Amino acid sequence: MRIAIESLGYDPKNLEFLIIQLVRLIKNGEEFKMSKRAGTSVTLADLLDNTSSDAIRFMMLTREINTKYDFDIDEANSKDANNPVFNVQYSYARTVSLLKNLKPYKIDFEANITEKAKKIILLLDEFPELIRTIINTSKVNLLSQYLLNLSNLFNSFYAETKLIGHEYEEHYSSLVLAVQVVFKVALDLIGVNAPETM
Repeated sequence: MRIAIESLGYDPKNLEFLIIQLVRLIKNGEEFKMSKRAGTSVTLADLLDNTSSDAIRFMMLTREINTKYDFDIDEANSKDANNPVFNVQYSYARTVSLLKNLKPYKIDFEANITEKAKKIILLLDEFPELIRTIINTSKVNLLSQYLLNLSNLFNSFYAETKLIGHEYEEHYSSLVLAVQVVFKVALDLIGVNAPETM
């Protein structure tokens, strides 16, 4: 691998291999026992036939590499908040939809925004430092966890605040845009699609 990397013009010292713990496959609430002899092993191609690459990638990146992980196929295929990638992708699609309907954004630091909106702003402010931490530690799971936190906070804010027609609609529009940008950048970084509709 190092020779291949070098032949492509990259420094082979930058190639780092991270070994992860075993992953157990869960289907219908039970562990799927795998055995090469019995012919019950599951390849990544088999897994891709049963769920999306987005779900596999995102869910595998929610745990530290030194932690055992149970990959639940039913959870990966669910279309609700129990599926972490669906939760985040749905939140991103919600920002796209909202921005089509909200007034053009403007920033007013004097606007009287809700506590949830303030929490979102503080969480967004953590994003650049989080990326630096991930670069220095290779703990990519921090990004998936951050996305889930942002998604849950944004959805809670959305449920509590009627944005369209709100007296601070234009200010909230800028907040929604900032959330959208962070979702898009973070999803791109982990190689997960950011669908505009769901």
